[in-house]
Amino acid sequence: MLAEKIIMLRPSNFGYNPETAITNAFQERPDGTKQQIKSQALTEFDGLVGTLQEAGIHIDIWEEDASDINTYDAVFLNNWFSTHPDNTIFTYPMFSPSRRLERNSKYLENLTNTYQVLTKISLENYEQLGIFLESTGSMVIDHANGIVYGNRSPRTNEILFFKWARLMGFTPILFDALDRNRISIYHTNVLMGLGERFVVINSEAIPYRDWEILKYHFNKTGKEIIEIDHSQMESFAGNVLPLVNKNGKRILAMSTSAFESLTRDQICRIEAHALIVKHDISTIESVGGGSVRCMIAENYL
Repeated sequence: MLAEKIIMLRPSNFGYNPETAITNAFQERPDGTKQQIKSQALTEFDGLVGTLQEAGIHIDIWEEDASDINTYDAVFLNNWFSTHPDNTIFTYPMFSPSRRLERNSKYLENLTNTYQVLTKISLENYEQLGIFLESTGSMVIDHANGIVYGNRSPRTNEILFFKWARLMGFTPILFDALDRNRISIYHTNVLMGLGERFVVINSEAIPYRDWEILKYHFNKTGKEIIEIDHSQMESFAGNVLPLVNKNGKRILAMSTSAFESLTRDQICRIEAHALIVKHDISTIESVGGGSVRCMIAENYL
């Protein structure tokens, strides 16, 4: 089950966040001024929105409040809330204290005033216990088959991961995933993107035993496994999002850097399932440490 509508947040305060860099190895400290970085990020954001709209994707665009000066990562809004086909909204506990400022009641009011919301489940109080689960960054969800995938990391707590699965009635598949330096990958959606009939995943990052379990579930649910390596993951080839446009066509949203890292064979295999839609967001990727999938919150309401 793919989302037909998405939500994106136009950032006013994008910048390098040293607090999140503690657990995000993809972030790079920028050379330009803060204003230059903000301007480049806005240009990239608007370009990506235009590209997705041209592909027939419905987007609700939220505008970030410029007064929230410390919300450097607000463009990655999929990390603090999620929507679900049963008209449920979850809000989540965030690892970085500065990112907790991104949760804003005005955004949730926008959702509840525009769409039908039957249930709201708040998990953010777990921050007081020092345990975290960062929404669809931490979890890659197979709605059609009732499975949720997640890799252990400081941002993905095992207890909370299983609690979420129990609340939603999903089968939880928890595994380990390490980058080339043997450090836990901060978010599951950096190493895998899950479509209806395929999965793009960095198999190099996953221990043999866990990989065998994952392959079992992918095969059981009819997913073609398209493997990528560490280098491609570092270009955000795993941070991709399958969507369906207004005409019912399947697309796969990704960045230009992700696309350029793929081999011709990998591209052909993906294109057998979905049209690739790409845009350059290199500043957002390098400074923020996230890519296209991180910028999109699926709207199932």
